[in-house]
Amino acid sequence: GDDYIKALIEFISLQMTVLVIDPKLYRRDAIWTILEMGLAPILRGYLSLKGKNAKKDLQQMAAAALTVARITIRGAQEVGLRDRIEKHADVIREDKDSSIMHSCEELFKLKYLDEETIQVASKTATVISPEVSLEQVDITGDDGAVAFRPGEPAEAEPTRERGFTTTRRRKSTMAEMVEKESIINGYARDPISALGYFNEALNANKHLQGLLLKRRFAFVEMLENAEELTDPMNKQNERERAKSSLVDIDARVKITWDQVVARMVQYIQVHNFDEDETSCIRIFNVLRNHLVKARSVNGEEEEPGDLEDEQLEDYQKKQSALNEQGLTAVVLQAIATHRPGLEGNMADEGIELLMEMLNAGNTDVQLEVFDYITNVDRDGKMFNHLKARMQSSIERIKDRKVDVKDGYVKCSQEVKDEYENAMQTFELLQQLCEGHNLVVQDLLREQPSHSGNINLIVLVIDTLVCQCDSSSALKKMEQCEIDMVNSTLDVLIEVVQGPCLGNQLEIVNSDVLSVIKNLLPSPFHKRIDRRERLMVKNKAILLVSSLLEGREDKLAHMKLADDLEAVLLDNFCESVYKHIEMVYGDSNLGFEEQEEMAGEANECLVSLKSVYNELKLVEKFAKQERKFDDNEKLSDRVGQVEVSWNGHIESVSFPLPAEIEYLGEKTKETFLMNADLSTAETRMKELIKQTPVFIAEMGQIYRLARQSDFYG
Repeated sequence: GDDYIKALIEFISLQMTVLVIDPKLYRRDAIWTILEMGLAPILRGYLSLKGKNAKKDLQQMAAAALTVARITIRGAQEVGLRDRIEKHADVIREDKDSSIMHSCEELFKLKYLDEETIQVASKTATVISPEVSLEQVDITGDDGAVAFRPGEPAEAEPTRERGFTTTRRRKSTMAEMVEKESIINGYARDPISALGYFNEALNANKHLQGLLLKRRFAFVEMLENAEELTDPMNKQNERERAKSSLVDIDARVKITWDQVVARMVQYIQVHNFDEDETSCIRIFNVLRNHLVKARSVNGEEEEPGDLEDEQLEDYQKKQSALNEQGLTAVVLQAIATHRPGLEGNMADEGIELLMEMLNAGNTDVQLEVFDYITNVDRDGKMFNHLKARMQSSIERIKDRKVDVKDGYVKCSQEVKDEYENAMQTFELLQQLCEGHNLVVQDLLREQPSHSGNINLIVLVIDTLVCQCDSSSALKKMEQCEIDMVNSTLDVLIEVVQGPCLGNQLEIVNSDVLSVIKNLLPSPFHKRIDRRERLMVKNKAILLVSSLLEGREDKLAHMKLADDLEAVLLDNFCESVYKHIEMVYGDSNLGFEEQEEMAGEANECLVSLKSVYNELKLVEKFAKQERKFDDNEKLSDRVGQVEVSWNGHIESVSFPLPAEIEYLGEKTKETFLMNADLSTAETRMKELIKQTPVFIAEMGQIYRLARQSDFYG
């Protein structure tokens, strides 16, 4: 289809632009056939499109076609293939509508195209005829295009539109042309730098991503189907195997996917310390793609929470199957024995694979990690690796604070990359504890079986405190730094929920509470979206609530009551109410977006109500005036229920849907008349049975009420 052709041309253009090309390519008839039968007609077709929008939409393809033509012609010039150029002169430079030179001239007239496309047309014309330059003139036609008048001087007035003419200039040497192109394109010509540029450009090209997503799992799928492809007794797909372009297999020995994985694991065990890590890294990537494929739909990755139950179960089974094959242990060994801070090395890729195996809190993998660190890695090499990563991030944060000491400056790409690495480390810690895995939560704080102790919880705390040690530091943050704060808070929340009593006290007795007191009242800077500002505060108050949950003693309560005043919580509560009012009053937001943002604000109120309830158990806090605790405004949005938990009664808060007041009286009467209310058990069953009906009715009337006062 058209999209495929467009993506293919752009892909070829990227390859030829940045990769080292074998000079033999320019001697092959195929490349000149592409030039004559493919690129030239495509450019003619592009120029024949009607309307500016059509040309603007496809200008990237036109620029890619010209780039391929330019590199081909220049390459032939460099290796002395003048005969090839002359043989195809009618396609390249003859004065007729079908030539590439003519296409360059016509493209250059289209002033509404991007500057990059115009530059490509100019550079291609220069390669074809070095004595010709497409420059600016002040002659504009009725349709916005510029008349082409060879020989006129290129003297453009500043206020005129862009056009071009033909002027004579000194021929540039090939070295000068290469240097000029390097400056214009902004990439180095050495192979290593060029390959990096190619990867970045490839990943950023939206037209290529769709094709790549569909093909990324082809090799993995072949390995997964190894048994079918190699079983000599399987005649069903013999014809398909014979036609396959992917494999050519002598099917005398049946090989299963499990056997392939076992060989891969064995290979990594043997070659873990090889100087060349390439093969081991490839194995890690294959196994990671095996899992990513299991949580993908039509080539698009999905989060585990968005998968259907059957697909999620299959994904978790594959995680556990790899763990049973011993993969977790060899990945941990790779991380523990390789240097941190080297992008793309075996440890870095191993962390990526381990995170995929832990994704959605796979308990089998979590327990394997616990067993490895407790019984195998007694020297703490794995935790030392994570410690070094976090310490590097803390140093980068300190450097950033020096940079903004006298005022805000943008984060450099190096700083952003370091923050990405830090967030990856924090996400790994979070996955290790997901599902309230108490043994791992405690392990992150202390390792009793080791000769020494590495407290990773303290390092996470140090990272948070380093970032948020003052209100002025928060005002100088940009989005990547807010993301880092969110990631740090997520880890601290995950390591205490359950609860984990030891981690609760570790955090309560640290400087985290001073961070909370800085975060809740902070206005941040307007460069941070208001939704993002509320999110980080939501996580902060959720952390406070998590520090108080499930405790029989009041050690955490008393410490928090000393540090957090009721007025701080009241002011935060008031700011949340204002946020909700602003959301509902914003006409630029649709109904669904308003409801989503209001729901996020309600989560803040739920955590806040839990904090109020717990701290009231301490006399010092109970005596303070609390403006919003137990008032009607809060009770309209937050409900409460008492549950028996760990042998004692806990008050649990939850958000009340805004539509609950819209349950009709007739629906209530019908339920009371027809439901079996004889026992508590039957009442509950009847209520659960009718819940979908209640929700549908309330939701519909609420939506109508939001749109018209008639339903209010």
